Amino acid sequence: MNNPLSILKEEIREQDNRYITGSVTARVNIKKGFYSQLVMAENREDFDESAYWTSRAKESIDNNRTGRAESVRSTQIHRMLEWTNHYDRQWEKHSVKTLAGYSWQRWENSSLQAGNANFPTDRFTWNNIGSGSYLEEGKATLSSFKNASKLISVFARVNYAWNDLVMLSVSYRREGSSKFGANHKWGDFPAFSGGIRLTELPLFTQPAWLDDWKIRSGYGISGRHQLSPYQSLETYGGVGLFLTDGKWIQVFGPATNPNPDLRWEKSLHTNIGTEATLFNSSLIASVDYFRRTTKDLLFQYNAIKPPMIQDHMVTNVGIIDSDGVEWEVVWRPVRTDRIQFTTSLTGSYTRSHLRSLSDDRFTLGYTHLHDLPSPGNPGYVIRLEEGKPIGAFYGWRYAGVDDSGNIRIYNKAGERIDPKQRTEEDKAFIDNGVPKVQLAWSNTLKIKQVDIRLFFTSWLGYDILNLRQFYYGLQNQPVINLLSDAYTRNGHILGEKVYCDYFLEKGNFLKLEEVSIGYTFPLTSNRWIHSIQGQLAISNVFTLTGYSGSDPANINVNGVEPGIEPLSIYPAARIFTVGLTVGF
Repeated sequence: MNNPLSILKEEIREQDNRYITGSVTARVNIKKGFYSQLVMAENREDFDESAYWTSRAKESIDNNRTGRAESVRSTQIHRMLEWTNHYDRQWEKHSVKTLAGYSWQRWENSSLQAGNANFPTDRFTWNNIGSGSYLEEGKATLSSFKNASKLISVFARVNYAWNDLVMLSVSYRREGSSKFGANHKWGDFPAFSGGIRLTELPLFTQPAWLDDWKIRSGYGISGRHQLSPYQSLETYGGVGLFLTDGKWIQVFGPATNPNPDLRWEKSLHTNIGTEATLFNSSLIASVDYFRRTTKDLLFQYNAIKPPMIQDHMVTNVGIIDSDGVEWEVVWRPVRTDRIQFTTSLTGSYTRSHLRSLSDDRFTLGYTHLHDLPSPGNPGYVIRLEEGKPIGAFYGWRYAGVDDSGNIRIYNKAGERIDPKQRTEEDKAFIDNGVPKVQLAWSNTLKIKQVDIRLFFTSWLGYDILNLRQFYYGLQNQPVINLLSDAYTRNGHILGEKVYCDYFLEKGNFLKLEEVSIGYTFPLTSNRWIHSIQGQLAISNVFTLTGYSGSDPANINVNGVEPGIEPLSIYPAARIFTVGLTVGF
């Protein structure tokens, strides 16, 4: 099986990234408070990656070949032009800042890949890629692609403040993306927000311990266009070979199902919050409630055949509702000339559920996600269903083992049954892979010339599917290396594996992400050196958790397939950094 040491020794990779970034800015001051600005920029990245799997690598042994080489060259170019006009004015107790502009962006991506296998020696790696026998056998790989997309925006924003008491902001964007259907390329995205500083109200009686207090609210619409180009168009690609006159001819045919109605995915955001400063600015606290409705989800849907040719198509189906609370607390308990200490805690509580996965054309109340690989036939582990939370694990419920060590499960009536009697109707929602609470805790201490920083993170209220335990933690497996847990914590299970909530574990953790210590050297007055500072930093210091797998902080908890530890995850490294900064 794959293991990190084997990957390190038997998979050789080399990457070369070259970046070129350039921009030109021109500004014309028309009159006081009114100016116009033009920015043109280009970012280019040329990326070369070469990889070689030796004859001792797992994939070489599994496929009965002596080494494999692959070389990829790709280019990404992003060009941008933005023209903005600004007007700022202040009079008496009024302040106005306005902005109007136009933006043009274009992305180009291209790539060339070549691969070969069965080399006479591992010494060449990818430097003699033509020497592999796959080239003569017609099994070598050669591919390339190029795509482009464009985004155009016109926008305006007005910020108004009166007497440092009332603050208002209104904005509008109209954006067009080449990725969408011919009649749906443009989207409108307005937003507005406002705030009131309560401590400045004439009738407000301000206590001595309250320095500042304000409330705010806002509403806005944003759009998402992060999908591959050409999904709205009918594209063509290779669909096999055809034998004619003794020769094999490459055949091309429809590669995608066109969707001329493809349009922007839109999110409607609403929030209301408050922020207060207390005790002579030693304590700052803020809390916000938000609600977000995402509609016209960009979703890969099962196509209707006929009239569609391919199995899937990208379309706008579905609505997701999310709401939650975000907060931040900053406390400065010590502020003297010699010692300053600041601690801050930020966090969020979020819940999301799928309101709909259907529309007038498509009807789909649920879909299954993340099909587990063989051996066996474990099936899907996540179910996306209308009215249910996002990221919900779906499977059978563990009911112990029988006298022979075979896993038993509960059926839909709550009865303990043999897994051979199980049906799809016996499955249930068994937990969720999205953390309910995410926290970040930062602490900074300064004592004379010494600066110390500790940064913690924590995720709470979620489960992780431990695939290592599922595939490597049971005795009744093919002849492979097993975890010691197969004979200890899982020693009572002697039969075949069954996907159930036994393999779900709490993912809660507290992690010390980084510790840094800096020292500013005292200097005598001189004309050359102004400052010298040394620093030692350690990242990925430790993680406190009850989860038995790898570091839970490195397991994805976003998207619609969260909380699954993949079998190929690579252990996180602890990194030590030493630095010296000299100012002249």
